[in-house]
Amino acid sequence: MRTASTSNVETVQGTHSFKITDYRLHKELRTDKCFCSKIFAVGGHNWCIRYYSEGQDPRADVVSIFLELTGELVEVTASFEFRIMVNHATGLLSSRHTSLHVVFNGENPMQGFTSFMRKKDLELSLEHYMQDGCLVIECDLTVIKEIHVKKTAITSDFDIHVPPSDLSHDLRRLLESEEADVTFKVKGEISHAHKILLAVRSPVFKAEFYGPMSDMGEESKTVEGMDPVVF
Repeated sequence: MRTASTSNVETVQGTHSFKITDYRLHKELRTDKCFCSKIFAVGGHNWCIRYYSEGQDPRADVVSIFLELTGELVEVTASFEFRIMVNHATGLLSSRHTSLHVVFNGENPMQGFTSFMRKKDLELSLEHYMQDGCLVIECDLTVIKEIHVKKTAITSDFDIHVPPSDLSHDLRRLLESEEADVTFKVKGEISHAHKILLAVRSPVFKAEFYGPMSDMGEESKTVEGMDPVVF
């Protein structure tokens, strides 16, 4: 006997676009240098993009981007990808990072990239390509929902095809065959039969054919007082 099963991963995907208008002005006005997107839902959970224009460590010449699981203490496994776009019209990407599957929970609700890209490289891109003063951060998020394992097949090394049962048809053919071992005469009409079948169906015939007083060699019987149709 050979059995088989299949493991399937259920996922939910979504994309959120976070647009920062007048990017340079925002940088001057924000003292914390942290830009947070509106909360968005993917896979039944709420998320937020957190962008640090000066990096989490102000001494480092980098910008940082994180994805935050908000308002929940559950554990969620997900993968995500960030893109910084300095020219949304032409789709010019200044940088792109993809994460492996990571776990978000109450102790670690935020995952991402401390050194997403160098600030100097981003500023250079802004000078050459930013046309409308806007910076766009896109996040592609895939949430792992469940892993299902189900039985897919049960096979054997030898396939045996059993034909459908048709007992009534088989018995009719048996009764009509020439291998009958007893005949009944009813008002001149002769009917062929098999002793073993009659014995199974009737205790009278069982005693007649296989009882102590039976004649095993008897092959013909005459039935009196009965019409052939009734018999």
